Formats: sequence, C-alpha cells, structure tokens
Amino acid sequence: MREPVTVSDLEQDLDTFIELFIADYRAANAGIHHSNSDGIPTVSQTDLPPSVSVTGEPEKTYPDAGLTELRADQFRISISGGRFTQALTTRALQQFSDAGYPLKPSHGQDNRITLGMELTQRTLEDRCPGKVLYESGLYLVEQVQLARNRRVSIWSDTWLRETTQVVTPRSQQQLESDQDALLQQFIDSLRSH
Repeated sequence: MREPVTVSDLEQDLDTFIELFIADYRAANAGIHHSNSDGIPTVSQTDLPPSVSVTGEPEKTYPDAGLTELRADQFRISISGGRFTQALTTRALQQFSDAGYPLKPSHGQDNRITLGMELTQRTLEDRCPGKVLYESGLYLVEQVQLARNRRVSIWSDTWLRETTQVVTPRSQQQLESDQDALLQQFIDSLRSH
C-alpha cells in the first residue's frame, strides 16, 4: 500500500525499469552487437523480426493453451488460505474428485506440475481500519523450456486467474465460494481440451 501516484511517478518507474532492462541486455549480449558512437546497439538486417504475411483466414486463438494435453495424474494441488488452508484443500480435492479428476495434495518439491491456489488476506489496519488486502488466484505452474534458448528451462505460470482487492475480511464460506468459482473455471478449461 502506498499513497496515490502521479503520472510523473509512473513515468519515472517505467524509465527505471527500461534502464535496468537495457543494462541487463547489454551485459548479457556484450560482444554480440556492434554499437554506434552513442553506445546504443545497432540493429543488423539479421536482427529484424520475421515478416508477417496477411491472409484472409481467421487467426487461430489458443485460449488456455497451457492445458493442452494436461492429464490429472500429471499435477498436484497446493492451497494457501491461512487458517482455512486444510479445509480449503479438502474441499478442492473433493471438487476435483466429483468432476472426475482425482488429485493429491502437493507435499514439497516433487518436480510435478502444481496447481496453486492462493486465498490470502493481509491486514490493512494501519491504513484502512476494518479492511484486508485480499488476493485470490489460481496458478498452474510447470517447468517450461525457453524458445530462444532451448538449454534453459524455468518454472512458470502457464495458466492463471487472479485478483487483488481491498475488502472486509473474508469468512471461510466466502473463501470457499471464491475457490469453487476459480476451480470450476479451471475444470471447465481442462474438460474443453
């Protein structure tokens, strides 16, 4: 939480992030590109993006492409819900079982795909008495290989739904309702693949 920001603040933050990216890019690509007298990398003809051809055919879209070929036996579920974690985990496992996708809870790092659920509440008493910062999200996290460097793979979200709100503290029933809705979106997407 912070005081309201101005356009100038946003522009300054953007400038800082761009400068950091450029510095990291230059350090990582030292000796690869030639620079002009200003020290700015020049773009050679081979650095240009591939040309794009326009056809009369509609472009294919891939909603929830991260679920393609995903089987229930490939992933585990992990839920973070504060004092309600155990009850929410039990409820989520039952929801998946009822939908025909029996899952197991995640215990530690087992190199499996993880479906992570966060229903967290952080008190804001110092700034907003009676309110919490409520984050609800569902994340499918798996190891992915980078297209530009096949030797590198990272753990990344491949499917997600998330919101952050300032609200009155959520009850267990409200958390269960939010969880049910998020998990149903995931199950519906899983079924459509």
